[in-house]
Amino acid sequence: MIEITVREAVIAFPALEALANHDLPQKASWRMGRMIDKLRPVLDRYGKHRNEIIKKHGEPNKDGVHEVKKRPEALEAFEKEHDELFEQKEKVDYDPIPLSLFKRREKDKDGNEREVEIELNGAHLGRCMKFFSE
Repeated sequence: MIEITVREAVIAFPALEALANHDLPQKASWRMGRMIDKLRPVLDRYGKHRNEIIKKHGEPNKDGVHEVKKRPEALEAFEKEHDELFEQKEKVDYDPIPLSLFKRREKDKDGNEREVEIELNGAHLGRCMKFFSE
């Protein structure tokens, strides 16, 4: 079980999805998919509440979509409420994924097998390190 803030989930989710698109070993791919599935409800709930806050403090534009940008006091109220939402804590029933899973066996030019670490995009990984363990 890991405890995260809504902010951490919102920032990490697209990074986790991007990492999951790497050519990963099966076990790592499975764990990444499960982690993403566990976080999706947090993001869905966040989106619902964010939209409620936008409607509360915003005004419909010409297309009927609510926006919060015309009145400074409305923007300030939105940001305050949104920051409170971002700081909500969530418990996700999942253990961090060991980074050791991100290795695969490859044969070198002489046919010898060796373990090779998968190169993951550092920018993506930096946004979601809380979801991994050494």
